[in-house]
Amino acid sequence: MKQLRLVIFNEPYWDKGLIYSQNILPLLQLKVSEGYKLSIISFTSVVMLLLKRRVIKKCKAELKQKGIRVYDFPVLFYPTRFMYLRWALLPFYFLNVYFYIKYWALRDKKKENLIYSIRSYQAALGFCNFYPYPSRIVFDLRTDWIEENINRGLFCRESRTVKYWMKKEKEMLLKFKKSLFISPVFKDNVLQRHHLLDDMRKFIVSYNPIDYNHFKVTNSIERHRDFLYTGSLGHWNNIETYLKFFLAIHVFFPDSKLIVCTNSPQHKVNPFLNKVEYDEIRKKVEIHYNVSYNILPKYYARCTYGLQIMNKRDSRVGVKFIEYIAAGILPIVHVNVQGAAKLVEQFHIGVNISDEDFFNGYNLANRIRAAGTIDATADNYKLFQSFTDINMIKNKMQEIYG
Repeated sequence: MKQLRLVIFNEPYWDKGLIYSQNILPLLQLKVSEGYKLSIISFTSVVMLLLKRRVIKKCKAELKQKGIRVYDFPVLFYPTRFMYLRWALLPFYFLNVYFYIKYWALRDKKKENLIYSIRSYQAALGFCNFYPYPSRIVFDLRTDWIEENINRGLFCRESRTVKYWMKKEKEMLLKFKKSLFISPVFKDNVLQRHHLLDDMRKFIVSYNPIDYNHFKVTNSIERHRDFLYTGSLGHWNNIETYLKFFLAIHVFFPDSKLIVCTNSPQHKVNPFLNKVEYDEIRKKVEIHYNVSYNILPKYYARCTYGLQIMNKRDSRVGVKFIEYIAAGILPIVHVNVQGAAKLVEQFHIGVNISDEDFFNGYNLANRIRAAGTIDATADNYKLFQSFTDINMIKNKMQEIYG
């Protein structure tokens, strides 16, 4: 029996968030369809193990019922911007993970049919340095983590930290069996900066899959011409960017609202929303905090348009982009969101916008209206769904982990 082990570092697998939808569910599909044995190795903050112990216990029990065992390995890291892996923290990080990884290396010495799916750079670094069987590792980069941290101001572009991570990124790409990229743009950017030739068997584009059935909206539900944003606020998704967009077009959609579902705290939102310049739209903006995955479709069902707008360029696609399409919501994407913008062009689903569009709300509103609505019976929609619906990607998962 083939064994799959998902490895994560200091990210919550217990909240039914991104780890669950992006990593656990796709591997669970493979477990069910192919009979793989699946386990999760989590390097988990000691603080979070204490604070979230009840939620963690409940989640582990639920996963155990699905045949998934979770191994929590305590680490002295806390999920905060101050503990991102800059140069000075690397020795501390290595002390945290070294013995755990060597433990697994000893256990795995005589095993066959074993594959590690390692999510993100921080988890992959320890295995790159200390795990002796790199041919068993699938590196799920997930996002352009180095460039992201530069854009957030956490890393300086010419710093020792960035130079180190660039060196290790190339090493991991060459060393590990396979590497996964969530968009062609992301893959091209990473390979080009290291002057690596594309090998489609080793460097694989694998879009963020979601469960389309979870977001499917019945025809009996009345949609409004509301605009939706779901996800975190701050850094690359700034609440003011969405407020400025809505300010530019709301008069041309007189009955519309801007609906925001976020897990970000209120103190990151209210100071911007309360600015004088947004007085005329404030009553038309709804902010919903900590909306669970199960409740999220209720808000999607109300909306016609979904927003993904960023100030800085990034190669991401974003789970929200795919969720919008699954729910029949027309995505409106800023060209800075390069991965998603490319998909809008390729599949003719949605509207791409730029900074200039904010200055002419009339033309922007006309472009949005002219784009029409999502047609789930169209060939382009069906093709897009075949790449991104978790219920339709069994062959892709077998290609990666088979």
